[in-house]
Amino acid sequence: MKPAIEISSSISVDARELSELKSEWIALVQKCSSATIYQTWEWNDAWWTIYHGRKRLFLLEIRHKQELIGIAPFYVSRHLGTPLRRLAFLGTGAADYLDVIADDQFVNEVTSSVLDWLHHSRVFDLVDMQQLRPDSLIRKAVLEDISQSKRNPVCELHEMEPCPFISLPSSFKEYTDQLGKKMRSNIGYYDRHLMKLHESAEVKLIEPEHLSQSMDAR
Repeated sequence: MKPAIEISSSISVDARELSELKSEWIALVQKCSSATIYQTWEWNDAWWTIYHGRKRLFLLEIRHKQELIGIAPFYVSRHLGTPLRRLAFLGTGAADYLDVIADDQFVNEVTSSVLDWLHHSRVFDLVDMQQLRPDSLIRKAVLEDISQSKRNPVCELHEMEPCPFISLPSSFKEYTDQLGKKMRSNIGYYDRHLMKLHESAEVKLIEPEHLSQSMDAR
């Protein structure tokens, strides 16, 4: 049995709290196999910088022996202009997949800690978690929590818009060959426009193992 996990939460209305967690957050994402780009520090920091408005930042940090093993990046805002305080994930709306971030070794402990905080916190009136995948960590934890009748929350699940994707072939030409005539014409126009603006431009397909290095290329 793992030792008890110390839970700490931090509240801020600006980006300084996010900045202080940057290095730990980046390291945690590497330990979370379910994480997507929308759980990265870079995405959440950029989203908060642009959309924070009148929202209040609520970062729930879950630690084990002072090591960060989980983050629930929440904010609270007024729901549709009413006095109701709505809790939601950072990234809600301008993202695809949202979720808590948990070290793979401590998923159960992290999700349990988040649920405990949600059930006992008084900083919000309703929770609105959108854009969850069917295998989302927090979604699975909530459903298990309800099925075991540990608590009796008022909880509803609603299907939202699908997250579209395309399977990319091995070359850009193969991809454009699959498109309609008008779309190919538009791509050709923008390609020529790009060449007018810059001396040179090149499209490269990168293998997954080279993605991080290529993203930093100049």
